[in-house]
Amino acid sequence: MATNRLKIKKAADYLKVIAHPTRLEIIHLLDGKRTLTVSQICTKLEIEQSLVSHHLASMRNKGVLKADRDGINISYSILDPKVMEIIQVAMNSKTIKQ
Repeated sequence: MATNRLKIKKAADYLKVIAHPTRLEIIHLLDGKRTLTVSQICTKLEIEQSLVSHHLASMRNKGVLKADRDGINISYSILDPKVMEIIQVAMNSKTIKQ
């Protein structure tokens, strides 16, 4: 019973961390095994670097994204592509289509 509650809590935390429009946009940019740097994401979304970095750190800490350092650049990619399935289910919901 306690194991099930722990899984439910972890699932809720995972869903919370992606449940933000900017974070969903970032994940969408990284879809298809893409890897982008912070500055590339900032440019594409036209958002300040500090804000993008905050969102990236949150998603990295919860296991949504992974970060790879190459010198001074950090590139981000989706850790588990199934996150896109979760997002697609939500976006294709009948309540959203209305």
